[in-house]
Formats: sequence, structure tokens, C-alpha cells
Amino acid sequence: MLAPKLIIPATGTVIDLATAKQQCRVDADVTEDDALIEGFVAAATRHVEKTLDMALLKQTWRDYSCRFNGCIRLSKAPVITVVNVKFFDGDNVQQTVNSADYQMLVDAEGAYVSFGSSWSAPSIYDRPDAVSVDYEAGVDGADKVEPQIRTAILLHLAFLYENREMSLDTVMTPTGAYETLIWPFRKTVV
Repeated sequence: MLAPKLIIPATGTVIDLATAKQQCRVDADVTEDDALIEGFVAAATRHVEKTLDMALLKQTWRDYSCRFNGCIRLSKAPVITVVNVKFFDGDNVQQTVNSADYQMLVDAEGAYVSFGSSWSAPSIYDRPDAVSVDYEAGVDGADKVEPQIRTAILLHLAFLYENREMSLDTVMTPTGAYETLIWPFRKTVV
């Protein structure tokens, strides 16, 4: 399976600049570190998304498979909707699967595309990206991101801001709060 591809990135941020500055104990009227803080917000957000294999704000992803299986697992969570399922036919021409022939389901391992029992898989061209699924994942608005995840991002942001320069004589010991906050959102593997 090829790595998932981000098709349409999220717009907006999980943490706004005012909240980020408050977390970093920077006065609202001080603007000299605004770009730095916004960069740390983006880095902390991407770190959580990568660690949890999640999309926090609404974005569109593409997952690939080299063949049709009974189901195709979707790598990002939470999935909002499947946009389309496409495949390269035996002549290496891209085709679109009729949306009536599949549905999105969710089990303990996450979301997946399931094809109906009456649907028979067509012959496909032998290539690693023979089948692709485009889907929207995330939530629609920063206020809908789980509070624990928002808090983890804020903790990470403050850590990055406070420790933005390397020091060989300082040992930084994590409190465990960040890991505790994101732990319930880690994917379970059955």
C-alpha cells in the first residue's frame, strides 16, 4: 500500500493566535513573535496528526491499494465521507466506481470502504496505485476538535516556545501530560 496523499489541506488552525499567545504567556499586544508562535502551532498540530494518524480539521485524503479487497481501510480518522473510489482498468484507463456499489463503515480498527455483495470487482491494471479512495476526514471547525487534543497541542506549543533554542547543559524531562492526553485517541490494532 502506498502512503496516503493529502489532496486538499485543512483551512484554518486548531489553535488561534490569541489562545496560543496566552498559553505561551505572551502579551496580546506584543507581535514580534507572532510568526514564530504560528509556526509552533502548525508544528504541534502536525505532530499530533502524525502521531495519531488523524486529520484534525476537515481535509481531503487519498488512499491507495494495488487491488480490490472485500474492503479498503482508510488511514486517517475521523472519516466524514467517501468522495469517490477510482481504479485503473485492464487497459490502464482510470474509471470511477458507482457510489451505489460501496459504502463507508466503521469498526474497532477505523473506517473502511465495503463493496456490496452483488458487486464484482473488475479486472485492474497491475500497478501499486490501481485503486484509490478519496475521502474527507477531520471535523468541521476548531471548536469541534476534542478538548484533550487541543490541550495537548497547547502543551506542545508552550514547550516548543519555551525551549526554542538548544542547550547542552539543560536536561528536559517530559511530564507525561501530553502522552496522557493523546493516549485515548491512538488507533487500536486488533
